[in-house]
Amino acid sequence: MGQAREFLFLNSKDDPLQTKISINITWHAPQKYWYKLNIDGAYKNGAKNLGLGGVFTDHIGTWIIGFQRQHTTISPLHTELQAIYDGLLLAIKFKLFPLEVETDSTEAINAIQRDHLVCSNIVHACRSLMHQQKDLRFRHNFRKGNHVAHLRTKDATINNFKQFSLDNPKLHAIPPLFVKQQLTMEQNGACLFAKSLPTTACNMLRTLGNQNIACDNPSMCGNFSTTCNKVNDF
Repeated sequence: MGQAREFLFLNSKDDPLQTKISINITWHAPQKYWYKLNIDGAYKNGAKNLGLGGVFTDHIGTWIIGFQRQHTTISPLHTELQAIYDGLLLAIKFKLFPLEVETDSTEAINAIQRDHLVCSNIVHACRSLMHQQKDLRFRHNFRKGNHVAHLRTKDATINNFKQFSLDNPKLHAIPPLFVKQQLTMEQNGACLFAKSLPTTACNMLRTLGNQNIACDNPSMCGNFSTTCNKVNDF
């Protein structure tokens, strides 16, 4: 339901006069001396165990460590929050701070910031870990800008890692083959995709830290020097 609400908002056509903005989607490295954690979680109605995963990179996009595992899921939001929790545990363990956490779920960021009735337990667990750190921020990116984490989640869903648990997820100290091409594109600042969104959606995503919509004037947020081969009305 959360993903459906998010999709409807980002594709709102209630106002036919509302301007749509063309946005080039890229992955953005964190500022110097910071780390970035990109996370993702899978969900499918009727499926009990699906994948979640993430990847830590530094300020030049170098792979630090990746993780993935299967998770008993109850909703898309719960899976995203569980991926955030797993990632924060690893960040504390390996001292990967200051840290930006990036997700393609606006609902997960809103839950962390404002609480969520159904997922309150996992939200509070995430907040408990967050309170241990000062230099920590959350950002939204589109799925195409979060694709390395998505590929890890997909691999975790396909492959059954029963031997790996919350305390011992599957870790990769070097990038696995199935993410290398995507990782190189992100490190090089390639435009990964393009889409057009109404200005109301642009304004909302900008408040959630989406760096593809980071300019002061939302009507200009699609003006980038790079070009993409495909434009999609999300």
